[in-house]
Amino acid sequence: MRSPLLRRSLTAVVALLMTVVSLSPAAAAAESAPAAGKGACAAKAMDPHESKGEGKKRNRKVILAKVSAMCRGTKGVSKLVIDAKLQKKSGRGWKNVTKNRSTPHPGIRMGKKYVGQTFDIKCQKGTFRVYFRVSGKVDGTMRYGNWGAGNPRKNPCG
Repeated sequence: MRSPLLRRSLTAVVALLMTVVSLSPAAAAAESAPAAGKGACAAKAMDPHESKGEGKKRNRKVILAKVSAMCRGTKGVSKLVIDAKLQKKSGRGWKNVTKNRSTPHPGIRMGKKYVGQTFDIKCQKGTFRVYFRVSGKVDGTMRYGNWGAGNPRKNPCG
């Protein structure tokens, strides 16, 4: 179970340790530095917003959120996957308003920034956030990160 401080952090950073040793969910979420000579990937959520580009494609106003990720370390990560979905506040909890969008990035270069985004929804009133994780392939094995939440944003379309 994640601590309230981790869930409510102002900058939602989820780290994925790319080690052969398995870690507890709390340790993996808190750690972002390379360990045991392997690579580590960290992600940062960008606030939900009205997308100008996707809106033009659909000829309507839409909300989406993005996630950026970067891997560091001495040994390469052969594949990075950014999973992201948009959530809307409902009562005391959060409800998924888009399905998960998985963005694979094969052939990772350490230190390069990669971006994934949620599917979009039609603009509407409410408080939204992105729910995301990063996963990577090291030594032929996929390592899945913990899910984390970005900052809530009220009425992203104004």
